[in-house]
Amino acid sequence: MKKICLLPAVFISLCFQAQFTVTIQAPADFQDQDAILYTLNGSKDIIATKETSKNHTWTFKYPKHYMGMMKVYLPSSNNSFNFISENKNVDIRFTTEKNKIKDVQYQDEANELMSRLQENAQKRQLILPALTQIKEYYKDTTEFGKALKTEISRLSIQTGDIDQSQHPFVYYYNTNYDKFIAEGNAKKASQEDIINFIDKSNDMLESSSLLRPLLVAYLNTGGNTNVAGSVDKLLDRLKVETPRGQTVLSELIDIFDVYDMSELKNKYLNLAKNLKCTITDRLASTLKI
Repeated sequence: MKKICLLPAVFISLCFQAQFTVTIQAPADFQDQDAILYTLNGSKDIIATKETSKNHTWTFKYPKHYMGMMKVYLPSSNNSFNFISENKNVDIRFTTEKNKIKDVQYQDEANELMSRLQENAQKRQLILPALTQIKEYYKDTTEFGKALKTEISRLSIQTGDIDQSQHPFVYYYNTNYDKFIAEGNAKKASQEDIINFIDKSNDMLESSSLLRPLLVAYLNTGGNTNVAGSVDKLLDRLKVETPRGQTVLSELIDIFDVYDMSELKNKYLNLAKNLKCTITDRLASTLKI
């Protein structure tokens, strides 16, 4: 009888570890050789890896599970662009003009959907109201009327039309952007709503790029009379000993630094410096300012 080889549990877990590939194709006349891939933590870009192009193509193999915003930076030409990962392969091509990126073309389903939704969101605010009014003057049976109807339908797509099981990050980003940050909607969320969301959200909060504008919305909702009280209320819920609490504390210190709110910046810098627990890399980087 042949012996059955039992693989160690650690090896099996590595075999099934989530991994995806980011493939980026440049035009034949683009000169850059090196490219740097970044992930995101709050509002900070984190270097993931660096690759050199082969046949005008960069292939990044990301070995960990990751859902969120990513960025590629091309240092020689100072070009960069953002995209998303849903822990699946990413496929991107771009065109250039005078060695500057002119157009980014997303070939994978998640990025194509995300790009279309963001484009539609901009047009929905600026163009959709006008198209709706114009439609009243054209019959649906005319060519222009049909085109108007199609475009209005395309621009009217809402987050609820996204299949969360198929595109969890696209759903997460757009749902919560619309709820907390989008112009006209952010005012509807109370401080308690925002605190609950930050407290209970999954790890996509840190990788979504939503945290910084969410915190600004939170501070604006509380008003200018008691900013410290609003911050203390939030940090008390999150606990500054936790990774999320420290990320939020780091973001708030950075916000106060950007807006030249030195008294608040120094207050929470001192809080961070006096922590007796393990400090995350994210907070440690802020303590250097």
